[in-house]
Amino acid sequence: GLHGMFAYVLGVVQDVLHDERPDLLALLCDKLLPVLLAAREPLSPPQLAWATHSTEQDVDQLLRLLATLFPARPSCLPDGQPRVVPYHKSVLDWLSTAGHAHSTDVGRGHLLLGSECAQLFVEHPPLLSAYPPDDGQAGSSQRYALRHCVAHLCLAHSAPGPDVLPQLEGALLSVGGWERAFAAGLGSDVTRDLNALGPITLRGSVAYDVWRWLRWCGALLQEHPRAALQMACDAPSSSRMAQHASKLPWRPAARCLTKEHGWSALLATLLGHSFSVSSVAISPNGKTIVSGSWDKTVRVWDMESG
Repeated sequence: GLHGMFAYVLGVVQDVLHDERPDLLALLCDKLLPVLLAAREPLSPPQLAWATHSTEQDVDQLLRLLATLFPARPSCLPDGQPRVVPYHKSVLDWLSTAGHAHSTDVGRGHLLLGSECAQLFVEHPPLLSAYPPDDGQAGSSQRYALRHCVAHLCLAHSAPGPDVLPQLEGALLSVGGWERAFAAGLGSDVTRDLNALGPITLRGSVAYDVWRWLRWCGALLQEHPRAALQMACDAPSSSRMAQHASKLPWRPAARCLTKEHGWSALLATLLGHSFSVSSVAISPNGKTIVSGSWDKTVRVWDMESG
């Protein structure tokens, strides 16, 4: 069947590498296949080299051998690079299924991608970073990191394996990372990932605190991403985000003296209408709100992301 064909192709590739390039065999099994399985959008060959911490030459050689299962398709993205995609969704399903010789650990892929993304997400202080990301290859990797760093670390945290909670908390508390994410127009998407995948149910955790912070100021950051540091410092005094921001060497000199001690019961304020709201309807599951206004507009709100 189809899975038998996948096993045959991958088995031939592994046999060839075992005899001629055992180093590439290790790269294939330990890094490249997990990354291809865990990637949340198709990656270019240079991005795969970045994610696996290897050379483009080695990755290109492996991709030529894997072209039947993971062909490179032309793309219209600004960097001009093709994107490596699975031949069919069943390839990913087969690799992620346990119990056969070619089973691949998707958790390891999330760990590899999350670790590399975290370096780009947290490496710059706010206000000093160049954004939005440029259109070159470095910009493509940076944009992927801004969009998917939090998701990969959340998924790696929930999978068996090394403890990545310190990395996840470091990324979540990165004011510069959030500033660049919102400046690139990705802030609401990352917030949605944190809400869906992050360990936000434990009150007092960094994930819960950052989620509350994003619900509190996310709408403002979409319009004014450079306000991220100020909003972090102005969060309630017991907030982990506020405590972290107050220790940064580039923190604002002025401090808000009347801020709350802890988060209030108000989860979020929905902004958008330019005049009084005249009607509100809530979906049965409570996840969607529709509002009408005297400004002659109707808005549909996703309660998970704001």
